[in-house]
Amino acid sequence: MGSLIDITDNFDSAPISDGNYANLYGRDITELKAIDRMKDDFLSMVSHELRTPLTSIKSSAEILLAYNDMEKTDQTESISMIDTECACLTRLINDVLDLSRIESGNESWDLSEGDGQSPE
Repeated sequence: MGSLIDITDNFDSAPISDGNYANLYGRDITELKAIDRMKDDFLSMVSHELRTPLTSIKSSAEILLAYNDMEKTDQTESISMIDTECACLTRLINDVLDLSRIESGNESWDLSEGDGQSPE
């Protein structure tokens, strides 16, 4: 007996005459394609935004390790920069996690008017 071959990958979507896309079953998936492109763009942007502070952190750590005789003020400046960049990374990661929870339906945004601060 032969093995089964999944041909759906080859016919995932095809352009239709009006510039939109249809899947194998003829269903219009233009909006899904646009959402998929937006997700790709988002992931690319997040990757860049994560890479930038990581580069700064890595550079500062390498300098601190390489120069044992560094002046205290220079050490403090490098450590402060590492702390700042770590805070930036934490915010970015928390934002991505929030978006993931919202997309999965486990969390929702309260869009009521307010000052953006937590209630006391």
